[in-house]
Amino acid sequence: MVPVVSIDEAGNTGANLLDPHQPVFALASVSLQDRDAGHLLGNGGQTSEVKFSRLRRTPEGRRRILRAISQLDPSDIKVVLVHKPFMITAKIIDLLLEPMFRANGYDGLSDGSLPALAHLWHHTFDVFLGGGSLSKTHELFIDAVRHTESNEPNAFFAHVESLAESPNGSRIPFLDWLPHADPSDLRSDPYPASLTLDPAVPAVQALVIAWSSQYGTGFRVRHDERNELERLLPVLEPYYDKTRPTQSFTLSGGRTLTVPFPVADFLFATSDSHHAIQLADLVAGASATVGLHLASGVANEFASDLSKSGLIDLLVDGTLWPSLEGLKGDAPTPGEPGALDALSRWAGQPRQD
Repeated sequence: MVPVVSIDEAGNTGANLLDPHQPVFALASVSLQDRDAGHLLGNGGQTSEVKFSRLRRTPEGRRRILRAISQLDPSDIKVVLVHKPFMITAKIIDLLLEPMFRANGYDGLSDGSLPALAHLWHHTFDVFLGGGSLSKTHELFIDAVRHTESNEPNAFFAHVESLAESPNGSRIPFLDWLPHADPSDLRSDPYPASLTLDPAVPAVQALVIAWSSQYGTGFRVRHDERNELERLLPVLEPYYDKTRPTQSFTLSGGRTLTVPFPVADFLFATSDSHHAIQLADLVAGASATVGLHLASGVANEFASDLSKSGLIDLLVDGTLWPSLEGLKGDAPTPGEPGALDALSRWAGQPRQD
């Protein structure tokens, strides 16, 4: 039988990456049959749908969540966490700096320097430029992406120009590139802003890549039909098109991707009839709770208990989280120059990082 990977999410605000109450997006996937998932959920033959949002409200429900997670086999679960504000920082660099650098013969993605810059900016922006500078930059950037034909891009570039000019009249080196970026690059992506800024796009791809390593001969993806994943399929499906020739691409860090990915198809089903989707909902909700705890730094007993359950060990490559760990030690092994662009040309798509 072809394995089925069930997916569900938590913290989805679509392209609204600035929701102060939901700064974390979690996408969880489960490779279990419904019978086994139901056993982990402890449904006891009940027909009512198991939902994280309901269980977390009571002490017994929280204990039930912790019991289920403590029994998970790591080989059956994979999770992606996205820190939404950090994703905006990364998008600024990807949409504006990367094309400018590439036009001047420098591939900052293949050597890992531009991803590292995203982490550096996210941690030091307000240190250099004053509290609130990063959030204001995020706000104006999102407006610019959503309204490329109006004056919002002008407001964004005027803002970063003012930031780059230090009080003594000199330029701030680490920001001086951005005002010189080409505003037309904001319009180079033919997809609507709702997809350009949606964390589900890179998160689904990250999970597919992770499961492809485990199920190289093929697997199916099943998602709650009440979710909006269907609108992402035009972006995702070319990477699973079996009529395209097999090709491998080496990215920064020496990671190799071989396409097409072995996804047999996407299935959509109601979560109330599939315990595996309900288990994915539980893991996604728990992961988002831990992520919110990490992002806010506010003590939370339930989140602390979930952290101790080993959820962090389920995260896969593709998790978007600000960290300075990658700036320590040696630089990553460079990938093939232009690998991401070549991958996108292979799929006949604009690049989705």
